[in-house]
Amino acid sequence: MKRIYAGQLRPGMIVGEDVYSYSNQLVISKGVVLTDTMITRLEFYSVPYVKIAESENGAFHDAQPPLALKGKALPIPL
Repeated sequence: MKRIYAGQLRPGMIVGEDVYSYSNQLVISKGVVLTDTMITRLEFYSVPYVKIAESENGAFHDAQPPLALKGKALPIPL
């Protein structure tokens, strides 16, 4: 897991561990895929950073499809 500052978060990143506010309120659970709304919520609660899941090669887990597939229908396996 890598610690990413709130201003550097992007939609599609996967949260690596539960995120709590300063008052110990759960803001976002581990394993959640970040959206713009969730990133705004983190800013609202003044969360300075989030631990983001990484793959074995050190790249961030990203739930978004590759750029070449954006906006295209994905084939459904039979």
